[in-house]
Amino acid sequence: MDTSPTILFYGHDELLLMTRRRILEGAGFRAGVTSQMMEIPRLVRELPADLVVLCHSLSRTECVAAALVAKNHRPDVRMLLMVADGFFLERDYAMSEVADDIFTLSLEPENLVAKVRSMLKDQPQGRVMLFPEEAQMRGSRLARTS
Repeated sequence: MDTSPTILFYGHDELLLMTRRRILEGAGFRAGVTSQMMEIPRLVRELPADLVVLCHSLSRTECVAAALVAKNHRPDVRMLLMVADGFFLERDYAMSEVADDIFTLSLEPENLVAKVRSMLKDQPQGRVMLFPEEAQMRGSRLARTS
């Protein structure tokens, strides 16, 4: 059984998804791709995904929805948001609440590999609260816990 970490890419551009898949597979990871939100729950569980990468081709709303769906089905999955330079402000509040980290696109494939390796080694600093009932208990604000 292959115990390599598994990465799931979600986005709209199939060519970009396949390219990123090949890059990570070449670096020794297992990788899955989808352009369909409805496939995320199954893939997160069945792969099982250690990291979900949200492509810059998604809208902010799609990123938030995908993160909620993925975390609902696998609460410990890590989330990486890929952004085009200037597309999202790096410290955008809503995105910082759903993504464990943000990665600005780079032309060098080794930068993506390095970011993925770094995220899989790092332990989360605090659990990101994503579920509405948790937010309500904290006074209607999403909050990080230690």
